[in-house]
Amino acid sequence: MILVTGGTGLVGSHLLRRLVERGEQVRATYRSESSKKNTLKVFGYVHDEPEDWMNRIEWVQTDLFDTVDLDEVMDGVKVVFHCAAVVSFQPSDKDLMLQGNPKMTRLLVNAAIAAGVKDFIHVSSVAAIGRAKEGELTNENTEWKDSPLISVYSKSKFAAETEVWRGAEEGLNVGFVNPSIILGPGNWDSGSSKLFHTFYKGFRFYTAGRTGFVDVEDVVESMLRVWERKAFSKRFILSSENIKYKQLFDWITEAYGTKAPDILPPRWVMEVLWRVEWLRSKLTGSAPLVTKETARTARSETRFDNSRAKDELGMEFMPVKESVQKNCKLYLRDLEG
Repeated sequence: MILVTGGTGLVGSHLLRRLVERGEQVRATYRSESSKKNTLKVFGYVHDEPEDWMNRIEWVQTDLFDTVDLDEVMDGVKVVFHCAAVVSFQPSDKDLMLQGNPKMTRLLVNAAIAAGVKDFIHVSSVAAIGRAKEGELTNENTEWKDSPLISVYSKSKFAAETEVWRGAEEGLNVGFVNPSIILGPGNWDSGSSKLFHTFYKGFRFYTAGRTGFVDVEDVVESMLRVWERKAFSKRFILSSENIKYKQLFDWITEAYGTKAPDILPPRWVMEVLWRVEWLRSKLTGSAPLVTKETARTARSETRFDNSRAKDELGMEFMPVKESVQKNCKLYLRDLEG
C-alpha cells in the first residue's frame, strides 16, 4: 500500500493520477469532500471517466496533526509520499507555518516508524536550501543559514526536513525532492497556478526578479524515480530553467493572445504597497495582496543547479515555455466548462 498525504493539492493530485494509472494500491488523505474536486479535475484532464479512476483510490479523511488518525492511516503502508504542507506568506500565518509544517512531519514520521513503513519520500522545496553567493548556482549542498532575509516558509520547510532526517537515523529510507516554483493545472485560485488566472485577467504589473520553475509532471516523475532507484538520504533540486518573472509572464500572455505586462513598479512603490496592504488587512480582516516577504522575493535573483536530478535520476525537464503553453490551454479549457 502506498500512502499519499495532501492528495488534493497540486503535487499530490498529479502523483495520485500517475500511481493509479500504474495499477498501484493507493491510499490518500484529504481534509474535506469539497477539496477532492481538484483531484477529480486533474484526472479529467487525461481520462474520460475521472470518477472511475478516483474510485480506485482509498480515500481517508485525516487530521495530520492527530496521532490516532495517523496510526490508522498507516496500517499496511510500505511507502509514504508526503505532499501535504502548510503554505502561506501571510504574516498572520507565521506561527501556523513555523509550528505546523515541522509538527505535521514529525508526527507523520513517528507514525511511519511505528507502523514499520520502509520508504518515506518528502516533498520539500528549494526554500529549504541555503542561498548561494551572488552569481552562483544554488545546489543541494548550499549551506542554509538563518537570517532576517529568510522567509517564514523557508524556515518551516527547513525544520520539516530536519524531522525527516531524524527519521532516517531511526531506520526509515528517506528521499527528498526540492522543487522550485511548480507550474501545473488544477486549482487556479491558489498557489503558483493562480498566475495563469491573474494574467488572463489582464494584470499589467511585473517584477524584476528571477527564479527557477518546474512542471508538476516532472516533480511527480522525479519522486517516482527517487523511490524506484532508492536514491535515498539526499536532496534533489527539481528545476527546469532559471528565468525572469517578466519572461514567464510574457509567455503566459502570449499563449492567451493578450497584452503583456508592461509596468515595473519602482522599489519604493513596493515598499509602500506592502505597508498599505498590511494596514488594509488589519482594518478589514482580509489577507494582504502583497506582503513584506513577497515584495522581497519578487525582486530577488535566485538560480538553481539541476544537474544532480539530471545525472542521477536521468531527468529531462520540460522547458518552461512548453509548460506554460500546456497549462494555459488547460486553463482556457476549464474556463469554457
